[in-house]
Amino acid sequence: RPLDALNATVENELGMNIITFKTGLKTIESNFKLAENWILSP
Repeated sequence: RPLDALNATVENELGMNIITFKTGLKTIESNFKLAENWILSP
């Protein structure tokens, strides 16, 4: 059924967006750690 296909597509897109979002958060987190180390280094 077309609606089922649409729902599956939407769920897949949401899933991909969540993965991308989590990856982005990890990158931001590691950038903060790098900045922190740089600031704290003598």
